Amino acid sequence: RVSSVTRGVGGIAIVFQDLTGALALRRGATSTAFELCESTDASCRLAEAKLASTGVLLTGPNAVKATRVRYCWGDAPVCDLYDDADLPIGPFESLLARR
Repeated sequence: RVSSVTRGVGGIAIVFQDLTGALALRRGATSTAFELCESTDASCRLAEAKLASTGVLLTGPNAVKATRVRYCWGDAPVCDLYDDADLPIGPFESLLARR
């Protein structure tokens, strides 16, 4: 479950809670399931995701203007983020916290 989504100097940080162990990608070295969005769905763009033990740092061309984050969204998403118990992180959409 998402604990927080905040904008920082290096990008947009997503912190999860209720994880068992650390996060890991099931397929490949980078996730293709995160999107950074502005106010409309047409503004959503794929984001580069860097894993940390309990979170993810997202970067991309629209990270500065993004108002929300989506993961594993769409008709046939590829959900590739799991914890150490091999439990998947489910699809979500979250607004960025205001500073």
